[in-house]
Amino acid sequence: MEALVICDTNIFYGINRGDVSVEQFKRRIFTLTHFVVFELGTSHTVHRNCLDLVKAAKAAKESSRHFILENPFDFSLKRFFPEYEGNQTKMEEMTKKLDELVSLDCNRVDKIKAHQLLEKLEKPMSDMFTNIHSNRQGQKKLSKQERKEVMNSNAIGIFKAIVAEQLEHHYQINTGEQIKISHNHSGWDQLELLLHVYTDCEKLLRTEPGRKYTINDWFDIWMMAYVGSKDKYYTKENKWIKIIATNPTISKYLYEEF
Repeated sequence: MEALVICDTNIFYGINRGDVSVEQFKRRIFTLTHFVVFELGTSHTVHRNCLDLVKAAKAAKESSRHFILENPFDFSLKRFFPEYEGNQTKMEEMTKKLDELVSLDCNRVDKIKAHQLLEKLEKPMSDMFTNIHSNRQGQKKLSKQERKEVMNSNAIGIFKAIVAEQLEHHYQINTGEQIKISHNHSGWDQLELLLHVYTDCEKLLRTEPGRKYTINDWFDIWMMAYVGSKDKYYTKENKWIKIIATNPTISKYLYEEF
């Protein structure tokens, strides 16, 4: 299969602002993911500018040539366990939600109801991100020497174990069964971008006083779980572009506009 271009949510807003050329979407397999639909469906833009949200949802639906409607946890778990099915109901609901967003009547929209999706469809995932966020905010302060050691060390193995724990937890929530993901499993090759960005962000949290990441930032990081070893990641978010572009191992994943 041809390499996919995994699009951040801001790409679809950019189409309507004129920041992103639709012409390039005809030449590559630009991909709409579950997380984009999820972010659009829970966006506060519905309060501020409902029409922008509808246009972004329409751009997402009409411009994309490929759809991944699993959440990033289910999608990642399939890298390790191809027989794992995830939660089919959520996939069906997310497809339905995209259609609802495209046909949303901004003059009659129930703005409170529009934000119910997070609680109704993705409670386990929402809880997980809340836990990730709260745990990271409580990091202990490191001495100058400790900060130096963290920055000089290869911490991929440490944070691979953390990601594995999060995926194992999600599997247990969905199936009631326990699994263990091997440190040497070949599935990790398809999560290289996620692992490196995750690790670089964790390093910054531990070494830069005052550094914080929001729940939305962790959402963005997990968006990168969709990017396989041959794929590209398309975003307009400067902080992610900087982290990826300055890491020689993963700079190859950045999509370059033409």
